[in-house]
Amino acid sequence: MLVKLFLNRADFWDYSVYELYSKSLKECRLYLTRGRYRRFYPFLTTKRTRQIMTEKPIFNKIFSEYLKREYLCISKDTRPEQISEFVLRHPVFIAKPINLRCGLGIELVDATSFASNKELLDYLNSKAMLLLEERVYNHEVLARFSTNSLNTLRIITVRLPEGVKIIFSALRFAKDDEVVDNINCGACPVDIESGRIFRGVTSFGNPHTCSPTHPSGFEVVGIEIPFWSEVKAMVKKAALQLEDVYFVPWDVAVTPNGPLIIEGNVDPGHRFSEITQQTSYLDVKGAYEYARRRRGSKLH
Repeated sequence: MLVKLFLNRADFWDYSVYELYSKSLKECRLYLTRGRYRRFYPFLTTKRTRQIMTEKPIFNKIFSEYLKREYLCISKDTRPEQISEFVLRHPVFIAKPINLRCGLGIELVDATSFASNKELLDYLNSKAMLLLEERVYNHEVLARFSTNSLNTLRIITVRLPEGVKIIFSALRFAKDDEVVDNINCGACPVDIESGRIFRGVTSFGNPHTCSPTHPSGFEVVGIEIPFWSEVKAMVKKAALQLEDVYFVPWDVAVTPNGPLIIEGNVDPGHRFSEITQQTSYLDVKGAYEYARRRRGSKLH
């Protein structure tokens, strides 16, 4: 056990969740442990790219080609009449904080429930929800996972010398009547080649707990994500938009008209690989080494 922990920069959680005790030393080398992830991640992005991914108005401007929805950024100087046209087109919309993390602070806002646009603007400012977005709707195949939320795909890409590669994909949905999906509520690993759900519904807190059925009772294993080839092509193209980013966790929605990007993220942690129980160490290491070669050894 100690040899496996030391050689693979693993901790006791890694040892348990990847069942390293039942694997050979050669097999253990293939898993992205916590220690390895902490070593690699700082080289996979820069301060600039982390800012772009964190501040959604900047992200939206750079990746506007992939959003396929209308949005409006408001400031403390925004006048009520400036949002009237947006509200007229989208009386029910999504409101987000500028520096969004883990879906915290997102609300589905019904403008018709406010007496005036000034009252609406005061409410948005009071909760620091300064990014307004047109509401996006699920494709019917994905809508059944949660009726209130937009059920999105978390897809992680790495940039390698030979091009962009997808190393992780999972469908997420919300709990009960919540409007924001979250991988902690439930995730369905998606096979990268076929776009079909495998393993079933797994809990992010306990990746060994896996059910072939959704909490509402329907079978999830084998369900194919609509527009899967378009989804993969889109994130691979978007991953090349910024020069100094080698690892991106994307949130992707699949609508009746095709896929679109909701946002890019900064640091998902290494536990994404626990959900699928697939090996991703060599791919992340490859992106790390590629970034080092292109930038030199200086840490950005």
